[in-house]
Amino acid sequence: MINERISTKNKPRSKNSTGLKKVARVIPDARVSKLRNKRHKERQQYKTKFWAIFCGCMFFLSIGALIWYVYNPDYQISKIEFEGVNSVDSSELTHSVSIFLNQQTYLGLASGRSILTYNENGLIEYILKKYPLFSSVEVAVANNVITLFVTERIHFALWCTLDKDEVISTPCTSLDETLFSFQSALLVTNSETVIFSDRIKQPKIGDRIVPPLTSAHIIKFMDDISKLDLKVSKVQFSEDGTIDISISSPSRLFLNDSRIVIHEEDDLDGTLKNLTLLLEEKSLERALEQEGGETFEYVDLRFDHKIFYKIQGVQQVDSSTSFEIEA
Repeated sequence: MINERISTKNKPRSKNSTGLKKVARVIPDARVSKLRNKRHKERQQYKTKFWAIFCGCMFFLSIGALIWYVYNPDYQISKIEFEGVNSVDSSELTHSVSIFLNQQTYLGLASGRSILTYNENGLIEYILKKYPLFSSVEVAVANNVITLFVTERIHFALWCTLDKDEVISTPCTSLDETLFSFQSALLVTNSETVIFSDRIKQPKIGDRIVPPLTSAHIIKFMDDISKLDLKVSKVQFSEDGTIDISISSPSRLFLNDSRIVIHEEDDLDGTLKNLTLLLEEKSLERALEQEGGETFEYVDLRFDHKIFYKIQGVQQVDSSTSFEIEA
């Protein structure tokens, strides 16, 4: 009996004719499949609506936050102040700054006077362009008050027009120490005023008579020759880079608009050295004595160690005479 149960228990399952186990096939009902598809679509629609509502809410919240950020009254500029302004009316400046602030935008919104979004660099650029008189502007904001600290340019010389006969005339503009033209000026001729002119360019406010690097070299050269008791009265630029500097001195060497001639591309330190050597060795004085003249019309220093000159009131065989100086 026991053996029969064991044999029955260990009896292998029946197989089909191919030797494979029989597996029951379940065919899903068509209605069940349709119901599943319907539920899947409903879930997708729910998700789509949820994300649409969520994104819409976030969008409107963002717009609201942006509007609050831009138009919050606690962060609006309520007052405009200036320091360092002496030559421009403060009401005019306030009006100009207000126009700039009212034209500002932030992410497509008119940002008005918001201290959170105003363009500081743009404001500085706007003021400097509108008012060439100002050399620099700094901005500070505190307690809804915007303060502009202004540095005005200081008159250094005049830039005047050359007429067809190369005579200095009006109009004129003021130049600062960088030779930047910043305002209209009257033509004044006295011993204290240096007058710049150009054979090509006419005076124009907001312009430079020469590039900044050339300006720096010329101003330094003028300062250096002043230490040699040579006083500059006029500086004239030519198209080819030649610079005629009218000078006067306590001695009789340079009188009545005598000129020294240099070039803007010269090594002006070397030119100054040559001029210093000429004065110390009294080479120019000896040349005057030999020619029997009273003063020089010009001394041309453009050619390194060869000096050309012309003496006033003396008939010279050549238009100019020259001599060499030691290196």
